[in-house]
Amino acid sequence: MASPEFEEITKQLKELLKAEQIRSSKASYGVPIRSSMRLHIDYRVINKVTIKNKYHIPLIANFFDRLGKAKYFTKMDLWKGYYQVRIAEGEKPKTTCMKRYGSYEWLVMPFGLTNTPATFCTLMKKIFHTYLDQCVVAYFDDIAIYNNTLEEQVDHFKRVFHVLRENQLYVKRDKCEFAQHNVHFLGHIISQGELRMDETKIRAI
Repeated sequence: MASPEFEEITKQLKELLKAEQIRSSKASYGVPIRSSMRLHIDYRVINKVTIKNKYHIPLIANFFDRLGKAKYFTKMDLWKGYYQVRIAEGEKPKTTCMKRYGSYEWLVMPFGLTNTPATFCTLMKKIFHTYLDQCVVAYFDDIAIYNNTLEEQVDHFKRVFHVLRENQLYVKRDKCEFAQHNVHFLGHIISQGELRMDETKIRAI
């Protein structure tokens, strides 16, 4: 790594250690951290021998069908969603990554492992199964609550918060919108009977 990249990755690893999301590893194997200003771990070798989880990732378009006729919307975004899922004991050494002066293993689910998206979708389906397609849609770490009345909306987002609290999952407050007539969700703006592309995304493209 070039010096600026090494310093940046060292800083990020220290933050992850402080947050107890990684720990030092004594595993006799590991994968490299690649040269980048972001933490890029090359898990291709372990992904090649991993049994793939065949969970069906839902189509975004199917969610919009559910949301289309509602009048009130709440949108929530989980705080570092993958990092809120802990890795089972005995499995942590398999995530070992190596840097110039040490090896580290993950205590929470990192990016880059082949089954990470499916695992997270399975979690969302499991904890919200009572409400999915009734008043809640969940796409990875994006959650939307939709209702026809304000009273239903308040009741349901209280229930969703209860589910999140029970499972020790946390949202980003600054990315939440509560009981609105239109919200930004999955790159679109959703309002009663209307769906349109987010203009900021169009401008970016």
